[in-house]
Amino acid sequence: AGMGSAFGTNMDQAALLSQDGSAPKRFDLDGFLMKINPATGAFVGRDKFDSTTSTFTNTHSYRVESFPNQDDIVTGMCSTPLRQVGTQTKMRYIYVVGSTSGELPALVDGVRDKDFLSKLADQEGSDGMEAFLFKIDLDTMDPVWTVQLGAFFPRMNIKGDAYGYGCAVSPLGDEVFFTGIVKGSSVVTDFSSSDAGGNEANGGTDIFVASYTAEDGTRNFLRQVGSKRDDFPSKGNGGIATDRLGNAILTGDTRGSIMRKRDVSEYKYGHSSNIAASDVFIMSFESKTGLHADILDDGVPALVHNIAPAPAP
Repeated sequence: AGMGSAFGTNMDQAALLSQDGSAPKRFDLDGFLMKINPATGAFVGRDKFDSTTSTFTNTHSYRVESFPNQDDIVTGMCSTPLRQVGTQTKMRYIYVVGSTSGELPALVDGVRDKDFLSKLADQEGSDGMEAFLFKIDLDTMDPVWTVQLGAFFPRMNIKGDAYGYGCAVSPLGDEVFFTGIVKGSSVVTDFSSSDAGGNEANGGTDIFVASYTAEDGTRNFLRQVGSKRDDFPSKGNGGIATDRLGNAILTGDTRGSIMRKRDVSEYKYGHSSNIAASDVFIMSFESKTGLHADILDDGVPALVHNIAPAPAP
């Protein structure tokens, strides 16, 4: 998977030059997926001829594209984990993560509700990016379903930016976890008319964790976690994985207080002496519900009975 500049644009390249005459601004990026035989490097699949339409159907690659002059960037993919014992089943589907400034095909019903979006103004200087996750059929290279997550500022009714980082599939293949970030103290949402996730902005850049039913893309939960400072998932598949019981495991880093209360004395770095060293963290989210234990100001876990259970050793 990857990305590249789209072909066939009719915009004047000179109009895209920066004021200092530097290289043209990049625009209309599209993602792509290709099936390649790891043993030979040859493409897997072929162009199938459809006699009813007298056209060829591509079954070895897929172009991730939304609207003209919009950016669509692939950042990761995931699939059902291989079995540790027994015969492996054929891998028919994979899940692809990234970010888009448009709208991708095969959206799940109710996502990006037009009435919801019509009430939100664009943020000045924002690219209007949304995180995406879609399921693709490896036999046909057609998308099965797509979900997009964006961000907004509830008090100002302004649209924010969200970026997709990674995904992970449960061992049984029935649940897909999706992670990424929302920027600028905004709140994550799928812009559905019934979106009642109860999320709030914590400050700076926050992390989102979402869960979907693998079969049809139905949302199980959407959680936003973070501190008053910037928080990011780990690099490499968006810091998301699953345990043997199908719970989500999130890792990341923070300059604030996640899972422990930081002392004021820690904020002593930077030009203004108000930045703390980065902490790493690990959190567990229960399958289907997203429940986890928060840490109170005194460092004692709350909602302990809702911690996702650890797998047996």
